[in-house]
Amino acid sequence: MSRTSKNSNKNATEEGENLNNIWEKFELKLNDWVTTTLPTIVSEVIKSIAGEAVKKHIDEYVSSTEFKKSLGESIDFDSQQLHDEIKSSINTELKTGLMELKNEVNMLKNENDNLEQYTRRCNIRIYGIPEAPTESTDDIVISFLQKKLGVTISEVDISRSHRVGKKSNIARPIIIRFTKHNTKVMILRKRHLLKRNGRSLYRIQEDLTQTRRQLLKYLHDNCNNKVEK
Repeated sequence: MSRTSKNSNKNATEEGENLNNIWEKFELKLNDWVTTTLPTIVSEVIKSIAGEAVKKHIDEYVSSTEFKKSLGESIDFDSQQLHDEIKSSINTELKTGLMELKNEVNMLKNENDNLEQYTRRCNIRIYGIPEAPTESTDDIVISFLQKKLGVTISEVDISRSHRVGKKSNIARPIIIRFTKHNTKVMILRKRHLLKRNGRSLYRIQEDLTQTRRQLLKYLHDNCNNKVEK
């Protein structure tokens, strides 16, 4: 075989090997692109297509009568719910405020009643003593206490006395303010002597405020009702 023929065969072999190497590299690149790049491209395409479809669907739904009706009902419901919540909150605050105000008023009433009762700490009321057209209540009280209770006092022990209430067929009670609290206490301790011969026509009581008199009357009436039952 000539040298020229051998060289030709060698060159052909080398070219074939080069083509094989190039093809193998191409296959590797292609496989790499298919496994890495292609899925990303496909995914982006799918997202783009899906996104357009979803956007179109949303646009159509937002423009639909059904959506507008549903939105209107939702707004109406939220508005009514907000109105109810505000109304409930206002009612709760008003009730709380009224309760606090009521408690404060009651507290002030109690304080005022206590102060008023304190100003009456030296007073008593005597019920059942007949009235005369012209009378001195000081003299009547001094004589009454001496005869009925055996208590001796003088005009200097009395700061003031007078009948209370409107004139009627029933004798009005006499209210007496003593100069000393001890005088009042002594008389109250002996008032039980009025009943030593049974029920008395006379009564001696503390000079209570109107609130306390009403409470005492309520308790007295309830006790009598229970006894009768």
